[in-house]
Amino acid sequence: MRRGERARRAHITQAQGWWVAPHPAPVRLLRLVKIVRVSQPIPEPYLDLFQKPAFAHLATIMPNNSPQVTPVWVDYDGEHILVNTALGRVKERNMRLGAKVALAILDPDNPYRYLQIRGSVVERTEVGAREHINALSLRYTGKPFPFREGERRLICKISAEHLDLH
Repeated sequence: MRRGERARRAHITQAQGWWVAPHPAPVRLLRLVKIVRVSQPIPEPYLDLFQKPAFAHLATIMPNNSPQVTPVWVDYDGEHILVNTALGRVKERNMRLGAKVALAILDPDNPYRYLQIRGSVVERTEVGAREHINALSLRYTGKPFPFREGERRLICKISAEHLDLH
């Protein structure tokens, strides 16, 4: 490792969905690097899990490397798995850009039929998050979402890098 390389690597930070890393030139310019992961499409026979109220169990990694699992409502936009959460929650803190996650989505009509997904968080956005959680609430409960005063919602987009079909 060249002199100073470790210090440069230590200064990589996240800013609005981009990783900001020092430029290799001695001028120390910053360059933007977007995380790009190839997402596998969900097979057609399993798309029904995203149309009915099928809960997913989301596994994330805590800062001390211990696992954390939460049941969540999920959606699929044709490319990414969408998980909606409130800012400040444990799962939100664990789902930083680039974080590895796993989901198991069980069919409510047949619990032996499920879809397991392993992947990475490739995008986080507040844009459209309130409308998205309301649509999920209507699907899962049949009622509008009961918004809490001052709560900010966030959509985490997950690329499906590995699928297990059961």
